[in-house]
Amino acid sequence: MTTKVKCDTPSFDIIGAGHIRISGGTSLIKPHYFEKELVSLEFTNGKVISKEELITIKNKPYKINIIQQKTRKNVLFYDLKTCERTKSSMFVTPFLGGNKNLWFYNKALINTFLGIEGEFDDKIVLLYKRYSDPLFLKFIDVIQQFRSFFELRYLNKHHVLAIFNVPSKSQKNYNKFKNGEYSKLSKLYKLKILEYHKMEVEGAVGQILFKSPKRRRKIEKMVGMEIPDEAEVYSVPNLKEELFNINYYL
Repeated sequence: MTTKVKCDTPSFDIIGAGHIRISGGTSLIKPHYFEKELVSLEFTNGKVISKEELITIKNKPYKINIIQQKTRKNVLFYDLKTCERTKSSMFVTPFLGGNKNLWFYNKALINTFLGIEGEFDDKIVLLYKRYSDPLFLKFIDVIQQFRSFFELRYLNKHHVLAIFNVPSKSQKNYNKFKNGEYSKLSKLYKLKILEYHKMEVEGAVGQILFKSPKRRRKIEKMVGMEIPDEAEVYSVPNLKEELFNINYYL
């Protein structure tokens, strides 16, 4: 006979450089809302985690800007996030070549931007959580030798910005992305995006890049009106969200 042990102690697991998941004992956590938005979590020991708070997990700080309650297979958990991925993260990061493993996309990259708020909006800016892992340290040394490398900024002992010029061969596609002209990106680059993220043409991103009739019908159903044939099937990048804002992220 198997005995099921109920875990009443919350576990904080690192999912990504800007993503923490709380599982175990979540039924005992009290969520607090303000105008239907989840703004804080209260634990049985009296501790409260709130939006815009800095928490430390395994000796590393995480700025919490998003708190989400989720259920999967009847299991309740909470996601604490610094941010959602920008559109630049999906469509622009591949401009730099290589693959996700090379760029520590899933482990250390917090987000990708088109520039820095109040400074410039014509670069490719990557915000990383710093690690003492020898491979990551070597990666930081190597990228400074890239032709498109512009600058490295150490924001504090836990975060670094890697800034690149847009490769000249990618400038036209970069401009099309900024204008929200996803379907007008070159076919080669569209395939490069899908390969980079290991996605299929029939998937959500592929439908955006190739302006799928299926996605068009889905949007038309959502908005309750027809969309012109020449219209894109994904929103134009919001420059405010696509620029690095140090106060939001740190």
